[in-house]
Amino acid sequence: MYYGLGYFLYAITLTIGARFLNKFGFRKALRTSVILGVLFYVIFYFIDQGNLKYLIPFSLLTLAFYRLAYWLPYHVDFAKFTTKKDRGRQISIIEATRSVMKIFAPLIAGFIVSRFNFDALFVLAMILFSVSGIFYLTIPRTREKFSWSWQEA
Repeated sequence: MYYGLGYFLYAITLTIGARFLNKFGFRKALRTSVILGVLFYVIFYFIDQGNLKYLIPFSLLTLAFYRLAYWLPYHVDFAKFTTKKDRGRQISIIEATRSVMKIFAPLIAGFIVSRFNFDALFVLAMILFSVSGIFYLTIPRTREKFSWSWQEA
């Protein structure tokens, strides 16, 4: 139900978010998405029975804004900066990298939790998530604009 609400909120804010991104900029949005992504996980770190009813809705809003700030610019930039001829190969490399990470990440996480604790794993994950944003500093500016609306969809 949580992720269903999250995707519903994302869907109803998509056109407004796309128009906002026209003004805000895709490059800035990708950089902002790192902050929103870290905030999303930090919210869950601090949730307890006392603040559950406040932080769950806040996490849904953060998740919707993260998706707007990340996925729209990601797909635009991916289409713009990949060559049509090599796009299939490039997607395969991304998927292969994800598959390898899915093998080793749980092993490494299990080692960190058993050797240290969950807090150490959380801090390391937030550092890695934040460091991933460094690569967004090198993305060139794009001049794409969204112009569609719900009537066109």
